[in-house]
Amino acid sequence: MKYLKGNKLISHLFAISSILLAVACFTITSSFAFPDNVSALKKWSVYFEEVIEKDLNGDVFVKNNYLTVNASLNQTNNIYKFITNIKNDGAYDAKLSDINITDISNVSIGTSELSGITYYLSDYVDIYIKYKEDNKSNKVIEGNDLSLGDILDKNTSNSLIFSVKLKDESNLTEDQISVLNAKPNGNLNFSLSIGVNYIEKK
Repeated sequence: MKYLKGNKLISHLFAISSILLAVACFTITSSFAFPDNVSALKKWSVYFEEVIEKDLNGDVFVKNNYLTVNASLNQTNNIYKFITNIKNDGAYDAKLSDINITDISNVSIGTSELSGITYYLSDYVDIYIKYKEDNKSNKVIEGNDLSLGDILDKNTSNSLIFSVKLKDESNLTEDQISVLNAKPNGNLNFSLSIGVNYIEKK
């Protein structure tokens, strides 16, 4: 009887050891077969926060890493400007890889009755994207531009000033001015989208 009990005890111990060994082998195998398991748990999150400040002659809509701008410019209110933060809320340092802005050279503004020439938004406006920290006196063209390759460290954010500026009449031809003046109240109404894409900084 003692011999049988001893055999049963050894059998149970052997079974438990086999199970533990199998679990250990599976864990080690999984770690080598799926090295990205740990990385997959880390978060990637770069996005625009809500607009902090904006001029009254337009509006901005934010969705993740894209902005949609609807605004109106004339020679009195010749700038539309707003401020927002781009935030890296993830676990990786990020590098700016793309800046996607509506091709304003394809946005038609109107055709001159005098010359028959069609003019586009690019004939009338300039777009600026500046870092707010470099913009000491709040000028549209002051400070460093948002540029490809810029780094946004993890758990940080940068404030950006976006500006769309109507060109001075001194930089427009009479024909271009005539098309602008044909608009109701001389208002140049437009819509454009701005998107940014970041990749992991290697």
